[in-house]
Amino acid sequence: MAINGESQEVDITPHPRILAMLGEIAFEPHKCIGELIDNAIDGFLSQPRFLQEHPKIRPKVTIRVPHKNQIGSAHAEIVVEDNGPGMTLPALTLAAKAGYSGTSSIENLGLFGMGFNIATARLGGITKLRSGVKGESAWSILDIDLAKLRSQASYIIRPRFENKPPEDSGTRVTIRNLKPEQARQIASGISGGTLKSVAGLRSWVGRTYTKYLREAEPHLADKSLEITVDGSPIKPFRWCIWGENREVEIGAETRLGVPQRIPAYKQFNFVLGVGYYCTSCLSWQPEGVSNTTQCAFCSEDTVIERSRRMKGWIGIQRHLDEDEYGLDFLRNGRAILQWDKRVFSWTHPETGKTDLEYPIDEIRRVPRGRIVGEIEIDHVPVHYQKDSFETESWLWQEVINNLRGQSPFRPQHAERVNIDLVQKHLKQVTSYAINMGCEWSILTNGQDWKLYHISFTQPPQIKLVESWNLIDDDLVILAEKFALIGYKNIKGDGLARLWEKRNVLTTKNVLKIILSEQSLKSIRHEIKKVTEITVSPEEIVGAIRRMLNQEAIGEMEKVKISLPATKQQKRRASLKDLGKSSKKLIKEEGEK
Repeated sequence: MAINGESQEVDITPHPRILAMLGEIAFEPHKCIGELIDNAIDGFLSQPRFLQEHPKIRPKVTIRVPHKNQIGSAHAEIVVEDNGPGMTLPALTLAAKAGYSGTSSIENLGLFGMGFNIATARLGGITKLRSGVKGESAWSILDIDLAKLRSQASYIIRPRFENKPPEDSGTRVTIRNLKPEQARQIASGISGGTLKSVAGLRSWVGRTYTKYLREAEPHLADKSLEITVDGSPIKPFRWCIWGENREVEIGAETRLGVPQRIPAYKQFNFVLGVGYYCTSCLSWQPEGVSNTTQCAFCSEDTVIERSRRMKGWIGIQRHLDEDEYGLDFLRNGRAILQWDKRVFSWTHPETGKTDLEYPIDEIRRVPRGRIVGEIEIDHVPVHYQKDSFETESWLWQEVINNLRGQSPFRPQHAERVNIDLVQKHLKQVTSYAINMGCEWSILTNGQDWKLYHISFTQPPQIKLVESWNLIDDDLVILAEKFALIGYKNIKGDGLARLWEKRNVLTTKNVLKIILSEQSLKSIRHEIKKVTEITVSPEEIVGAIRRMLNQEAIGEMEKVKISLPATKQQKRRASLKDLGKSSKKLIKEEGEK
């Protein structure tokens, strides 16, 4: 709207009460503390040279929670502190701003931003944020009092400073004026191992950050992270799995005699593809977008090319369990999903029906499994609570498709749902046949039918003998094909006779006959008769070669070609033989 030709501007800065409203967002207390742990870890990751320049420092995060008797008192507080590089006052000010994120990368866990504001507001009404860097003699402190900000209707905060030794650094977040219902779920002095106790908090932290606790991280100068809760070090979770050298043999008792070796533990690390990522709005560009610098969502020219990588391991647990099996999916070292079992189910792309494919072997009301693993997918976006990935995104689906494939595990199930048959299904069904000592196997999805013969050589030879399509082929052809696998034909050794005939009519045998001297003579004669043009045997062989596919050409190379002699070659051969005979007669006369 314009008055007297002048434009007006309005200020839509949100009221400070929005910070308090963030505390009403559903966020479980242990996940709030996890958000602060993420920020501490990101402090180390954002400055990798810090630990390299100070090799005596082991990265550490210290957590303190109130005792149950302190809940409701002014002394109750939650503290999360690290010994990382810390922040200067300008950096600390930005970190406290709602919605601000100090990174444009997907290689970090949180680095403050909305997660920090939601977590602190959810736990209590007052947050003291203290940080400092090496070389400075004072801690920078921001006191964020939600009630005070709301009453003054302003975001202005006056920083404070406290003396510190110049060699110290790190960040401490202290939350006071705790909400009783939140503090009660993580307070010490409460018995039980559920999440609604400090024991449950310790267990959750150890499970969620086990990769940092367990391994020497390259991003942490090849050091493992130490986390303590109320002075007790958190132990990393460890799977009880078979070692790398453990393996099982399949097919050892069959006529084949050459078993397949399946390892009990397997590591992998590969690139799924290359995509485009916006460093402004932190979004991957839609699937199929290429060669662009402008973001499809925020229109900023901040799109970069980066790879999508999946790495980790899959193993076999030493015991069966009703609940504790499945895969952990990690983002930047934090386990977002734990014991996730969705990779063991297959969803029909058309009907949306989901079928469980593992475990199915045990005859129990509640099935038990033993497949476990850790899958690192740093590029897939997560929900704000970091308890799930955005499973609707094409990035997540790409991961699942590469882990388990797009079709059912079981070939017999693939038959029922009429999906495309792939090499994996052939390998499975022939493996079953080999284990049973059966020479024939049928692979079908209900529409396409394929009949294979298995020769028990070392390694086994699998040949496609017949194939037909229930939709496209003529009824007469279908009747002949299905008769091959009918009871009468099988009982009368019809398949054995079919295989004998196919063995005779192999590419190699047919080529032997075609390329024999007699056949080439006949072909040459017929060409001359029909076209009145004389061609050489070599030209005929060349023409045959051009007609063949790559497989047949390979067989042709193994065939000895007997070229018939031309009239000129015969004449030369006759003169040569006559010369040899004359020399022989002269020699014999001389000896007499």
